[in-house]
Amino acid sequence: MQKIIFDQNKIFRKYTLEIIHDLDVSQLNHVPKKLNNSIIWNVGHLLISQQMLTYGLSGLELKAPKHWIKLFKIGSIGNIKVENAEIQQIKSQLVPLIEQTELDYTNGLFKTFKPFFTGYGAKITNIDEALVFNNYHEGNHIGHILTMKKLL
Repeated sequence: MQKIIFDQNKIFRKYTLEIIHDLDVSQLNHVPKKLNNSIIWNVGHLLISQQMLTYGLSGLELKAPKHWIKLFKIGSIGNIKVENAEIQQIKSQLVPLIEQTELDYTNGLFKTFKPFFTGYGAKITNIDEALVFNNYHEGNHIGHILTMKKLL
């Protein structure tokens, strides 16, 4: 079952890269009127949320740069300006971070898990539920990204 979860997550990440491949730094950082974050914030949020849902709640060190937590976690300020070098780093980590998570999952690294409630009210009690929820969460933010791209 988990193989399909990781396969789908990699597809979502590759699709995200396709959506944003033609956008420049200004477009990626643009915050549309009446919204409070940008396309690149949403992409960074995908990375950090997945890392926090898996490694963080399992008591493990995240594989993403630590300063991304402050920039992209839920509740962070979404109207930050992200420079091109960091945008390229974010893009370059979209698929590899999922591949690393899959490898670590396969190797049994996720032994403990701190249950939590999502902002949607769903209780996540283990790594398998976190992986499933992550795919839902990513699909939701891909929708945000697609909408924001239309508003450019």
